[in-house]
Amino acid sequence: MTTNPTIVIGVGRGGCRMATQIHDFVTSEEKNAKFEFIGIDTKNDDLKEYTNNDMNRIALDTPSSIWGAQKEEYSYLHSDYELEPTGGAKRQRPVSRYYIDNIQNFENVYSRLSTIISEFVDERGNDFDEEEMDGANVWLVNALGGGTGSGTFPLLSFMLRNILDEIDEAFFVGGVGSLPSLGDEDLTLGTEGNANYYANAYAALRDLMYIVDYDDAGNYPISIPIEADVGPSEFTVEESPFDFYSLLAFREGEMSQDYREQMNNTVATLICLFSEMGGIENFQNDPNIPDSILHSIDGGILEVPVRDLDKLLDIKDRQDALEVELDSVADELEAYREDRDYLQDVVDLHTGEIPEESSPVEEKIVRTARSRAQSLDLEYFDEETLIEERNRCREQIPDLNRNFEMDSVGDYLFYNELAEIIRTKIREHSFEEEIENEWSQYRGKISDADRLDEMDARAKWEDGLQRFYANWEDTLREKYENLGGHRLFKKREISETLDQVESRNTQLGGLYNTYRQLDDAKEVVEARRKECRETLLETTSEYTDHLESLEQEQLELETEQAQYENQRTSIENRLSDFSKSQHTTLPFTNFETFNRRMIEEADSIQYFIDRGVVTESQVAHALNYLIDSLEEPVQDLETYNKTVNVFDYLGVIATRENQSLMDLDAENRQKLSGQVDSFNWVRYENLRNQFVIRLVSMYGRIALENTSEYQTLHEHYMAESESVKDLLNIDEDEDYMPKKFAYPEFHEEDTRVQTYFGLADNIATLNEDSE
Repeated sequence: MTTNPTIVIGVGRGGCRMATQIHDFVTSEEKNAKFEFIGIDTKNDDLKEYTNNDMNRIALDTPSSIWGAQKEEYSYLHSDYELEPTGGAKRQRPVSRYYIDNIQNFENVYSRLSTIISEFVDERGNDFDEEEMDGANVWLVNALGGGTGSGTFPLLSFMLRNILDEIDEAFFVGGVGSLPSLGDEDLTLGTEGNANYYANAYAALRDLMYIVDYDDAGNYPISIPIEADVGPSEFTVEESPFDFYSLLAFREGEMSQDYREQMNNTVATLICLFSEMGGIENFQNDPNIPDSILHSIDGGILEVPVRDLDKLLDIKDRQDALEVELDSVADELEAYREDRDYLQDVVDLHTGEIPEESSPVEEKIVRTARSRAQSLDLEYFDEETLIEERNRCREQIPDLNRNFEMDSVGDYLFYNELAEIIRTKIREHSFEEEIENEWSQYRGKISDADRLDEMDARAKWEDGLQRFYANWEDTLREKYENLGGHRLFKKREISETLDQVESRNTQLGGLYNTYRQLDDAKEVVEARRKECRETLLETTSEYTDHLESLEQEQLELETEQAQYENQRTSIENRLSDFSKSQHTTLPFTNFETFNRRMIEEADSIQYFIDRGVVTESQVAHALNYLIDSLEEPVQDLETYNKTVNVFDYLGVIATRENQSLMDLDAENRQKLSGQVDSFNWVRYENLRNQFVIRLVSMYGRIALENTSEYQTLHEHYMAESESVKDLLNIDEDEDYMPKKFAYPEFHEEDTRVQTYFGLADNIATLNEDSE
């Protein structure tokens, strides 16, 4: 079946929301080429917020400059009404009518609608020539309880008829009005805001009943005067401006975002069903359908919860990634702890010790470092020899694949062992003992002895005893030479003393040289050992800091993992739970085998049944519930005031594969078949989305006398004004209800409306008729 060309016009905030949801559905089905969308509102900000950018927007400018004078001149305006300078009708139905019927906006609205519709016909000319298409559809959708949509839809429907009559193509006009429904609530609302919704809806229903000739009173022709000084003086229709009109009941107690989307989805399903089945005319021409303009609708969706499943898979993917990250962090933590402990044990290892079995430091490495240190000939110690031996040590120490360079460990162990070897040799050297003995013997003969007392043996030798011995030798030589030859005995005595002093000086000098070699080597090695130790301690400190960072990262990852686990559990619980609502999702029971490839490959709901993630009985149960929950939503009075034989229709939009789910096995099909067969008329149309079955039920030949929202208010209104005030729990004057009427010309028999608007001629005529 060819998609019927369709124009959808959303009026007011509620109507624009409906139109936008229809737009989104049509776009997802890739059928937007056959559709045109228009949004009209009295508030430009709302128009931008509640319509898509690719929709036509008609903003009704606030006619502030002419309002003061015309409020007194227009037949349907009153001094009670106010025009907000920031725009919006503020739930004042007559004010919203005026937003179009004024010199500032009228021609713009008329010309924009004419242009958009004419261009739509030009662009889709071939579609209008198809044999199976009787004409295009134009839908006017709005809320009946608000201000803009409720007050303008009669005038716009007449304007549309006038525009469409001028185009050489067949058009059929449908309307959807959302009706604030009490459901099971008490009519005593307690808030003026809600009271306004119901009062406006009542007046709007009175207007609708008149223009569709609800009572078959022969109202036609019907005219709506244009009181702006532009365009035609009136719009006149010879028959109903609507070929089909449907009421959508909104339960005021459930106006959440999800609920609003569910209701608007019902409108989207209805309009797309008509577009797929050849349009409103095709529906009307069906010989099995009785003639009726006014309907009510209900709807539902059975859906594979793809968004939740995608989210669940994203969570599982993220959890898997987190698990990898956690494993990586745990491995890194373990490695850095081992490395830190290893380096700390290296630093804490005493020279000459062999590591304990519990120590991570390898015995072989320590012995290698010690062996290389012992092989160094300290008698010929110099920097070059030291570096050569250190390099040999490096070559013999294996690489342990740690985060640090093993050279730093080998170097430290080598210098540490070598330092101890040198310290031992120094301790064993006799130089210090010999010098102390000499010092105690000759201290009194050294001029700087007090200072040198606190110095080490080397300083005592270099700055004291060495000069003392040199001076002692010089003195002895001088004495020897100054003695005459006749003093042989004295000379021999001095010579012997000189020999002893020189011998002792030479002995101490030799000890000094070997001691100094060791002491210089110690200074070099200790400096290198200290440098290596500081490097190891710095690395250990860095590892400690890094471990703290890793532990914090691990904690954050574990926290995130726990959060995702909670989300996953929540989604799985939601997915496995059968939700009893108008938007029903299939309950999934097997999440272990479910994967992303299934979503990519699935061509129907049957695909998931075949793979065991849902069962056929669950699908049947969901379909049974969904169809069973469909009901006529408007006639809610327990005892009908008017006996009617409601004719109900069921529209199913789904892929052909999903349509076949209506033919489940015998056990599951029995109840489902009975539910489907209970409808007077059933129609199946194709849907592109393989994850959704959309249902819409329509109910014709309904009686508004059987609705609490109309009949209960009507009875109280016709009785007396105080009665309505008590019913709605409001403290308003007696004009509260009459001021809701935007088209007093439709209700000439209503003296309260005529009196409020000062239409004296109509009142006089009514009085004459009563006489």
